[in-house]
Amino acid sequence: MQSRYHYAVHASPAHTSPVQQAVCLLLAPVFLGALVAWVGARAAWAAVLLWAEPIVLFLLLYALAWLLWERKLLPALGLGLGGLIGGAILRVPPNAVQPAEQSGSWAEALRGCTKLPDPVRQPIRVLTWTLDDRAPVLSEIQQRDVDLAILVGLNAPSVAEAWAKELRGEAMVIPATDSSEQMALVVRGAFQYCGGRVDQWDIPLPTRAGERARAVLTFPEVQGAGVLPFVAVQLPKPGAVTTWGGWSERVVQSSETIGALSRTLGPSRVVIAGDFSTPRTFREVAAPLLGAGLHEVDIPASWPAPIFGLHALDRVWAGSAWRPLAAWRLDAHGHSRAPVMVDLAPAYAQAR
Repeated sequence: MQSRYHYAVHASPAHTSPVQQAVCLLLAPVFLGALVAWVGARAAWAAVLLWAEPIVLFLLLYALAWLLWERKLLPALGLGLGGLIGGAILRVPPNAVQPAEQSGSWAEALRGCTKLPDPVRQPIRVLTWTLDDRAPVLSEIQQRDVDLAILVGLNAPSVAEAWAKELRGEAMVIPATDSSEQMALVVRGAFQYCGGRVDQWDIPLPTRAGERARAVLTFPEVQGAGVLPFVAVQLPKPGAVTTWGGWSERVVQSSETIGALSRTLGPSRVVIAGDFSTPRTFREVAAPLLGAGLHEVDIPASWPAPIFGLHALDRVWAGSAWRPLAAWRLDAHGHSRAPVMVDLAPAYAQAR
């Protein structure tokens, strides 16, 4: 018999429990961090996210504060843990990729210039600074007893020459080209002529129209310390918007070139410094340098200078013959990046 009673079924609105919200907020930043770390600099969108990491962190903290204000403790806990795990994934050291060693007569000559000098005898102080289009103020730096400096983008060579004169050393001004900015190297000592012919070797790096990049190998003799192979670098800076798609790949290719050069020289005494144009989270940039036998010196973030640093764009790498002692960030005096100074000491008596 058919029932005379009818039951009305009312659809209730979907409700997400606090546990479900917490799980979603935990997994979202973890997944994003893992995806960006896996894709890395191979895709433009991932490169943009790596650059924008401080902004993403600010938004995450804002959302976390809002959840706590609303007393949504479980979702807040999930978001906080997810952010920590996602950020940690981005900072997992990359797998070292060993670059191919170069061959030829020039490689043999450079290898000899690296290995034949006497062992490094005492610590050295290295400074790297990427400048804007204005003359730098060196009054503070000149009081810091710098032994070796790279000034990327220096448009006033007389500044470097005057500083070198005060140090009783030598300045090497490397003029700008269509694909590179002018840079100056200053040493408390002199630049040696490798093989008796040249005191600098230009290393071509890949660029497109509007981009700036260069690498220069020199053999400065620091007074009281000795001779070391020093590579001054400016990795490609992004140019026009139309070039952004392949910019990150050119940065990685440049790092591979520098890594191959270092391995060819015999990397133990090599020091690399300058403008790397990318945050540390660009793991593909570090992989060939690690594979060449170099290690990155832990230094403060140099950009942006007017406030606390967000990214270490100016960096220092060194071979196994060196161990870092200390690092400082100095006053930028109106420039967008701050100068960074590092003390390196011989890692052992025979720093070869």
